[in-house]
Amino acid sequence: SVTSVTMPSCTTYDGFVNDDAATPAPFTFTIDMTPPTADITSVNSGLASIDAAHVKSVPLAGTAAADTKSVALTVKSSASPSPRFVTTNVVAGNPATWSASPDLSSLQDGTLTITAVATDQAGNKTTPAAKVTTPMSAHPTKPLAYKVTAGDASAKLAWSPPTQTGGHPITGYSVTAKDTTAGTAPSSTSVPCAGTTCPSAYTLTGLVDGDSYDVSLAATTDVGKGAPATATVRPRAATSLTEKASAKVVSAGKSITLSGRLMRTSTGSGLAKVTLAITPKFDNGKSGKKLTAVTDIFGVWYASVRPTQNATYVVSYAGDAGNLPARAKARTKVRVRIAFTSPNSGSVGSPVVLQGRVSPAKAGSWVTILRRTSSGNTVLGKVRLSRASTWTFTLTLPRGTTKVFARIGATAGNLGNRTSLLTLTRH
Repeated sequence: SVTSVTMPSCTTYDGFVNDDAATPAPFTFTIDMTPPTADITSVNSGLASIDAAHVKSVPLAGTAAADTKSVALTVKSSASPSPRFVTTNVVAGNPATWSASPDLSSLQDGTLTITAVATDQAGNKTTPAAKVTTPMSAHPTKPLAYKVTAGDASAKLAWSPPTQTGGHPITGYSVTAKDTTAGTAPSSTSVPCAGTTCPSAYTLTGLVDGDSYDVSLAATTDVGKGAPATATVRPRAATSLTEKASAKVVSAGKSITLSGRLMRTSTGSGLAKVTLAITPKFDNGKSGKKLTAVTDIFGVWYASVRPTQNATYVVSYAGDAGNLPARAKARTKVRVRIAFTSPNSGSVGSPVVLQGRVSPAKAGSWVTILRRTSSGNTVLGKVRLSRASTWTFTLTLPRGTTKVFARIGATAGNLGNRTSLLTLTRH
């Protein structure tokens, strides 16, 4: 038995064996506290980089202390936090040698850091671990020009092939979609190449309108997936907006009703309690005050308007998180009424006094009197509207039949509005 041992930095100690019948016998023992050495002498047979041709069996080799029992390797990529652990084959000797040919295709391309830790017969481990670095470019790089466009419960992907493939041809693409709104597990889809023809577009279906998705795309080869291109998309339902007007031509200031329905295009279901914008656009290019309408539980909407001038009513839906915008046009034409009050068509003397009025009132505006001939229209004269929005024009008629009409110019958004044709015959 060893009754007591003091362990300074030395590793060899003396002791005595004692029993009841003999004189104590001395002995010497050694405690191994020395970490074994380990070196990495060869990576990928000295090639500058690990490519697709070698990544599935990368030769690694090195040496270790003579009493080494095992050598463990750790391989980590600068592009991925998950390491690859490798067991080596150790051959006894002084020094011992070790080797391994691991498949590193599960690691992402980048700078690989390889560390080696030897363990000796006493359980001591190499400190610090041997370490080397080497570049790896065995997988495809990111697809280029990657774009994801939202659709109705879908997303359309478009891309160009990556610039680097690691030396092996692309066999397809891997599409991964994760619903970040619902927090569900991601789903992956393979989009294979057809021979040497590879896709450059794909449509994801079965998505939830209104939910946000992270969608990644990676090229694949026989080695594995490459670096992913990523994008975020929120699919929205396509919508359609119908409209109609209770009248297309009305007198100024008279009330008409615009109506229609807002629905999802794919299902025909109405969108309830949604606010629509109604914008009157006048013939002179200007817009009037915006109005609003709210859909009922069936998506039906109504709006009462009182046009006072020519206008096109543009009805639109801005869309929301789950629905795409929509637009409909309700064209309701309001013509300024220009009327002859006397005379009526028929036989008249010369000169003849033409009188009329304009409604709605446009006091101070010009009214043009024109004659219609087979070769076109001839201006006979102009007259300004009175405060009462009436006009008077004295016309000298030639013998025979004369056809005339009056027209008001570009006023308050009404362009080229005119009376009906008046046929006068001088007796």
